[in-house]
Amino acid sequence: MNLSTQLNIENNTIEISSTNKEDFQKFKSEADYILGMTMFQTSKEYLLVDIEQFLFLKDNIEEFEFLIDEELQRIIDDINKNKEYIINRKEIKKFNEEENNILLSQLKKSNFNNSELPLKPHQLENIYTMSKNINSANFSVPGSGKTSVAIAVNSLFDFESTIVFVPNLVVAEDAWISELQIRLGEEILNKVHLLKGGFHNIDKQLNDVKDSGGYGFITYSQIISEGVAGTIKNYMLDNKTHLILDESHRIKGAIRENPANESKQGRKVLELSFYASRRDILTGTPMPQDIYDLASQAEFLYPFCNFKEELTPENITPGLTIKGLWTRTTKSNLSEELPPQNMNPTKEVPMNKYQALLYELVVNQLRTEYLKMKNFNNFDDLRRAVKRLIKITVDPHGLSKDLLEDRDRFARRLRNSDESKILQMVIDEGEISTKMEAVIDQAKQLISDGEQVVIWTQFVSCVEKIAKELAKETGVFWKEHTLYGATDEKSKNITKKKNIDNFNKPEETKHSVLVAIAKTGGEGLSLHYNCKNAIYLDRDYNAREYLQSLDRIHRLGMNLDNPVNYYFFESVHKQFSKTIERRISENLQRKIEYMGEVLDDEDLRILSLDEESLDETEDALTNSEISDLLISCFDL
Repeated sequence: MNLSTQLNIENNTIEISSTNKEDFQKFKSEADYILGMTMFQTSKEYLLVDIEQFLFLKDNIEEFEFLIDEELQRIIDDINKNKEYIINRKEIKKFNEEENNILLSQLKKSNFNNSELPLKPHQLENIYTMSKNINSANFSVPGSGKTSVAIAVNSLFDFESTIVFVPNLVVAEDAWISELQIRLGEEILNKVHLLKGGFHNIDKQLNDVKDSGGYGFITYSQIISEGVAGTIKNYMLDNKTHLILDESHRIKGAIRENPANESKQGRKVLELSFYASRRDILTGTPMPQDIYDLASQAEFLYPFCNFKEELTPENITPGLTIKGLWTRTTKSNLSEELPPQNMNPTKEVPMNKYQALLYELVVNQLRTEYLKMKNFNNFDDLRRAVKRLIKITVDPHGLSKDLLEDRDRFARRLRNSDESKILQMVIDEGEISTKMEAVIDQAKQLISDGEQVVIWTQFVSCVEKIAKELAKETGVFWKEHTLYGATDEKSKNITKKKNIDNFNKPEETKHSVLVAIAKTGGEGLSLHYNCKNAIYLDRDYNAREYLQSLDRIHRLGMNLDNPVNYYFFESVHKQFSKTIERRISENLQRKIEYMGEVLDDEDLRILSLDEESLDETEDALTNSEISDLLISCFDL
C-alpha cells in the first residue's frame, strides 16, 4: 500500500496522503496509535507530521510504502548518516607529527595560504579534529583563531558554497572577510556576499553566492524575518552547502526544559541544520546558562541523534555524551602566546547619601509588593526590578528620572507615595554617581600614562555620560568614544566600525578610550592591538557576554611584554552586606564552574573562583533564578 509524501520546507512538516481512502484510514489509525496525537486535515485527506514524527512512522509501520521525492530522501539520508556516525563513532587518532605534515600538505593543495600568517600548533590540531568529524564544534576560547580554523576546514572539502551566521555584519567584515583575504587571496573578495534586507533581497543575494561559489554572511536576527528560513533551506537543498554558526551560543534557547520558553530565533536556525551538507559551530562559551544551551548546539550538529534527550540536568557526565565531537583550546594552552591577565581586586565605592536611601527604599518596596504574592509568575516585572536595582548602584540619577516617567505599576505607586520626594533628591545629587566618578578617574589615569582603555557597562545612559566626560580630556566628539546602538551618526561620519578602526590604530592617540555595551561590542571583535586595559563599571546577568568581553583585549598576536589589566568597581551600602551586584555574582560563579567541568577546562574553574572575589554577574536568568535573586536581596 503506497502513501504519498509532500515536504513543506517552510514549516519542516510532511503531508502524508493516499488516493485510496480505505488504505489511508487504516494508516491513520495506526499513526494515531503510535504517535498518540496527529493533525488530520479532513478537507484534504492528509496527515500532517513533523520530520521526526515521520521518521518514527517510517521505521514502525512496515506494511505501507512511502513514496518519497528526491528532496525529502536527501534529508532522510543525511539524518541516517548522522545517526550511524554517532552510534559507531570511534576515538579520533591522536594528532602527531605525521598527521600534522599530512594536514599541511592537504591545506597547500587546497590553495589555503599558510605562509603569510602560519597557523599555530593548536589551530592545526583543531583543524585535524574537526575535519575527522562529519560535523564538528570548536569551543576554543575567544581570541584563539577560530575563524582561521573554520576557513581551513572549509577549504579541505568540496562545497558549492558556504553560509556563515554571524552576530552582526561588523564581525563578518572585520573578522571573517579580512581573514578570508589573507588565507584565500584578493580574488575571494569577489565571492563574498552579505545577506541582508529581508526575504526578496536575500533570495537574490543567494543567487550571487551560487554563481560565485563563495561565502554568504547573514546575521542571526535575519532568520526570523518572514520567508528567510525557507529561502535558505531551498538554497541548501539545491546546492551543496557548508553551514557555519559563528558565536553559536546565539541559538541557545532552541531547546528548553519547557518548550513554551524556546527561542524563536534559535528554533529557526536549528531547523536549517539537516538541509546543509556539513555543519560546524564556533563559540568560546558554549554553555553560558545551562545544559540546554549545549543541547541546542549538539542537536544542530547531529539532528535527531538523541542529544536533546540525553543532554539534560539529570546527565551528570554531559562531557562524555559529546566526547570526540568538539575541540577546545584553553587559555592554558595559549600561555606562551598570550600575556598574563591581571584581575585587580574589586574597588568598593560608597553610595551617595540619597542614592543609598533610594536603594533601600526600592528594596523595601519590592519586598512588600512581591513577598505578598503567592506565586512569582509575572517575570517581566521581576526582571525589570532586578535591572532597576542594578541601575541604582550605577546611575541613580538616570534611574530616578526613569521612575518619574515609567508607567508600570511599581513606578506609579512609588511616585504616588510619601517617599517620592527622594527621587528629586537623588537627581539633585548630580548626573555622575560616585561609582562613575571612580571609573572616570581610573580611565583618566590610564590615558595620562599613554594607555588605552575599554570601559564596559550595560546602560546606554552610562555610555553617554562617561564618554562625554572623557571627551573633555581627549578633545574629540564624545560619540567617537562609544560602541553602542546609537553610535552611528552619519552627519558627523561616525560609525561603530570607524570608532573600532580608530581605536586599533596606534597613531590615533586621541581615540584612547571606548565606552561600550557588551551586547554591541562584547562579541566577535578584536580590540587588543594596542589596548591592555578594561574597566567594568557594571555587569548584567549575562555570563556569556562578560566572558566574551574579557577576551576582546586578550587575543593571539598581542605583545607579550605587559599583562592585560582588568578593573572592577562595586557600589556598597552600609545597611546591606550584599547588594544586587554581589548576589548576582554567586550565580555566575556556579555557571562558569559547571561549564569548566563539562569542557574539562581548569581555566574556567579557576575563573569561577576568581568571580567569588570579583563579584561578577551571572547569565540571562531563568524565571526561578530571577525570583530567588530578588528574594535574596530582601535579606538585610
